Amino acid sequence: MEKKWLITNHPAIVFEDNTVGNLKKEIWEASEAEIGAILKEYDIPSASELGKAGCYIQNTPRATCIEKRRKNDLVFLPVGCTENHGLHANSGLDTFMVTQILEGVRRYTAKQGRECSLAFPPLNYGGHPYHHMGTPGTVIMPKEVVEETLIYTMLGLWNDGYRKIIMVNNHGHLWMLESALQEFMKRFQLPGIFQVLDWHRAVREFFIPVDREDSLETTFIHADESETAVALLLLAGVTVAQEEYEVDWWTVDGGGYAFSTGDGYVLGGSGAIVTAMANDHGYDDALARQVASLRMARARRRCVAVPAVRSVTTAVARPRMHARPDGARSRGPEPQAPFRNPARAR
Repeated sequence: MEKKWLITNHPAIVFEDNTVGNLKKEIWEASEAEIGAILKEYDIPSASELGKAGCYIQNTPRATCIEKRRKNDLVFLPVGCTENHGLHANSGLDTFMVTQILEGVRRYTAKQGRECSLAFPPLNYGGHPYHHMGTPGTVIMPKEVVEETLIYTMLGLWNDGYRKIIMVNNHGHLWMLESALQEFMKRFQLPGIFQVLDWHRAVREFFIPVDREDSLETTFIHADESETAVALLLLAGVTVAQEEYEVDWWTVDGGGYAFSTGDGYVLGGSGAIVTAMANDHGYDDALARQVASLRMARARRRCVAVPAVRSVTTAVARPRMHARPDGARSRGPEPQAPFRNPARAR
């Protein structure tokens, strides 16, 4: 069967003729007033809910979490990092942005009586490509730390009854998230729906310059006009307009260079967000509609909310006790016997 396409007034922008494609076309053709009405359905802008009771699994009484989960066992796992986003922005931008996008989805679904669950971000510090090494303000975690943290976060959520776990990424370490998901499935082989996606790639058509009065001037890259526009809508006072600093859109990362193709920030990937959200709760429409609307809001829309600050508690695992050669008990790694190749033992 021949695939059909929905054309737009931009020669390079077409959408697939399906549920998601029609939704994107609707957003593409929406007026400023219509975009504002859509954002209002999600109560955007609003203050960060990381410290607001009843919004995340970790700040909600367990009895309430169980009641929510019985109606809807889907949980969103927002993933960000700590990274230099230029002089005009905060280093936690990726985390605050993705959490506040998903908070809008939670509010939207709550109004419809099918509230999804949100978990605290598993990574306050994430993974990075090699060319981020040495950038001030960027904290880089090893690939193994990122992957194992995500694997056991998913395992804990599954063990708590969440059978649909969707990681929504807002940082350039997607390959680590994909690797973690693959390893999770191989290692534990548990039933459920497990997905990871970059939200901005799913609506990549909305992050390019077009022939409109409120158009972006450049195609989306890291810490640029596009990302700042969304941050200005969501993070009042935390991110300021780039015009306040005399910088070029292409050199705002603080290191004096622009991110290029292949580093995880450029447009690409699949826009078929419905495949990641396909379930009996209809989150495909909710998330896709919201994130597309965020781009259309543009930088001139100012958020009036100030994100709350939450305390972070670090849990330290106690090493197990093991016997020392002198008979005493000791903490720490158990001594390992020298490796012997079985093939050489004969």
